[in-house]
Amino acid sequence: MLNNEDLLKYSLINGLTYLLTLREFCLNINFAFLENNQSYKDSAINFFQKFTDLTKEILKHVDGNLSEDFLKSGSLITEYTIPTLKLTEKLFSTSFSLDIIEQMRNIKPGTPTNVTDEEIEQITMINRVALIIGLNFKDFLKEIFEKQNNNELFSYSYPFLIGKFIEEVDHYILILERLIRRIDTDPTFAVKNEYQSLNVLKAFGMFLRSFIDPSRRDLIVKTQSFIIEIENLLNEYKDLSLSPENQQILTTKGLNISNRFAEFLCLIINQLLNGEVYIIVEPLFLDNMYRSINSSIYFVFREDLITEIEEG
Repeated sequence: MLNNEDLLKYSLINGLTYLLTLREFCLNINFAFLENNQSYKDSAINFFQKFTDLTKEILKHVDGNLSEDFLKSGSLITEYTIPTLKLTEKLFSTSFSLDIIEQMRNIKPGTPTNVTDEEIEQITMINRVALIIGLNFKDFLKEIFEKQNNNELFSYSYPFLIGKFIEEVDHYILILERLIRRIDTDPTFAVKNEYQSLNVLKAFGMFLRSFIDPSRRDLIVKTQSFIIEIENLLNEYKDLSLSPENQQILTTKGLNISNRFAEFLCLIINQLLNGEVYIIVEPLFLDNMYRSINSSIYFVFREDLITEIEEG
């Protein structure tokens, strides 16, 4: 059972990272629909605002409760966040508030101590509200997914992409349910997290392959090689029995490919910002992918956790 300090820390970390991701999902949906589906665009922006409001509530509790390592991990803000935001503004004739980004930049690091039951009640209420909105957002995504597959709705986002959005929301819902029940992480849940993170990484590769201008065969071939390598590693997760030794091997491989994919994604983002490659998705989406990979590296495939497994 999670104590007050861990419950606060995990709620803040998961809340900030997932809500930022869900906000970007909303923007992607809004940009991908045509004006004849204005109701879906409006619903997406409505969810964007709800996730923004939740983020602001979480930010009221962060000072002194998040480690400096986490704040520097690139899980919240990267070197590409503002450049891709500005390019998105330019390309889509829109504007974004920098308030949340500035607040995240100015978070004072620290370790939760002597967390009161009152603060836990407040953070648990935020988790409960996030769970309700998350479930509603999942229903919204499922409606889009089903209508796209039945040729009842057109969007520039593939049904596969929406399906991956649903999977990511499902994972956040699972985490929220565990936090509300104060359930700590166990080895089985940790392995599921690794598998889920690699599955998302594979999806990122598939997204990139379809987003990149076909004339850039070099990038597409490299992306395809990552997809194959990740698929092979996912099969290893299915085939190997759960043991400390096997988990060490799989975690090390997961960390390695996550680091290399992150470097490759940085290359693509830099080329995008320099006008060297054309990609048919809002630039912010690439920064969201990069943040997600950084988050997986920090939480799921951490080198210190691998060391603990080796020493154990």
